[in-house]
Amino acid sequence: MTEIRILIPIHMMPNTTNINTIFFQNLSHYMKTKSKIHLIWFVYMPEKDFTTNYQINDESVIDIHDYDNAYDVLKKEKPDLIYASPDWGFIDYAFSSAAKYCKIPVFFLTPNIDTKFFKRKTIGNKLMGFRRFFENSVPTDTNINQKQFFRRGRFFINKYLFLIKTQFKLKSDIFLTLFGIWKHVLIGVTDGRFGSDIIQFLENEQMKQYMVERGFKKSNLFVSGNPIYDSFFKLNLNNKSNQKNFTRILFAPSTAYEHGLWTIQQRDFTIKQIVKQISEKDNLKLIIKIHPSSSKLDDYSPIVNQIDNKIPVYQKGGINEYLQDIDVIITSPFSSSAETYALLAQKRIVICDFFKQDDHMDQLIEHKVAVSCKDPSMLIDSIENALILKSYEENRENFIKKFLYKWDGNSSKRIVDKLLDILEKNKL
Repeated sequence: MTEIRILIPIHMMPNTTNINTIFFQNLSHYMKTKSKIHLIWFVYMPEKDFTTNYQINDESVIDIHDYDNAYDVLKKEKPDLIYASPDWGFIDYAFSSAAKYCKIPVFFLTPNIDTKFFKRKTIGNKLMGFRRFFENSVPTDTNINQKQFFRRGRFFINKYLFLIKTQFKLKSDIFLTLFGIWKHVLIGVTDGRFGSDIIQFLENEQMKQYMVERGFKKSNLFVSGNPIYDSFFKLNLNNKSNQKNFTRILFAPSTAYEHGLWTIQQRDFTIKQIVKQISEKDNLKLIIKIHPSSSKLDDYSPIVNQIDNKIPVYQKGGINEYLQDIDVIITSPFSSSAETYALLAQKRIVICDFFKQDDHMDQLIEHKVAVSCKDPSMLIDSIENALILKSYEENRENFIKKFLYKWDGNSSKRIVDKLLDILEKNKL
């Protein structure tokens, strides 16, 4: 059986739960029934850090600090496939450029996004992110001793240099790399020329038109569904409470601050208000689950403990691991997969937007499978409204059909079968 080598750029150690690790956990599970597979995790962090001993069969870890450019990585590791995003992300763009030069297929899963929101993003949204350029840490730091002046900015520059060195190695259009790419960095527009040859698997049919409008080739777009939900499809979560005297609530804060969409004041205000409102009610039981890689426990725990030190704050693991005994999940705008996992688990959803960002109409609210809360004083009422939301089951089924394609546990199979077909054709 031929071994297929897949290279995946990742901004943390692969033993940390994140979208990429879940994606490949499910994908490789099916691929191993067809062929041998070896995952090559290309880790790019501010400094080389192998403090965690990562040893898993059929996987290896290499570090950006051992290479100057993406071309040299490909020549040494000789991957058959590369997983890279078709956007302006410096590391992904470096690898997709080098892969095109080396004639190595590149693929990516483009998830369901609120296209109306992305079309409305402005330069101001990006400038808010650049305010964090001078911060002394990055979201994936795990040790307070890692803090240093201009750490985030230096990391940004180092990634940019990796891209520039790659383009020099490939003798590419350096002007586009040095200047043209900044148009897309600043206004957040994904242009097809950055990933026109990338094979893109889409979470739903609606994404096709959006990607074509962005300049991507229709022939490279394949609707598959999202493999991260495959294993979740087979779970039988408990939706019945053993104790009827309280409502169980999971608060999953979004990473709006970590990604530059919120100020720290907005993040802290949201946390404080949600915790305060719920802690005052004896019939509500709250737990908090922050993002396993983008958020920091030290940023959230002190805020929560100041209000109620009995409320647990968790970070490890995926959100799906905390949904078993939950009645309602609370999120905030710009949430990622937390809302989708909750929907699939038939949990009621409240989205707290205390800053009334009217340009962001959450798809879940629009399709009446979630309740919006615009004022902290209305949070308890919003929770109660979510529990009695009319036509929830019917709306939920319609939402899944429209935005999650065939949620049947076979998204990995559809992607793997297509990739194997592409690799077979490349041999001819």
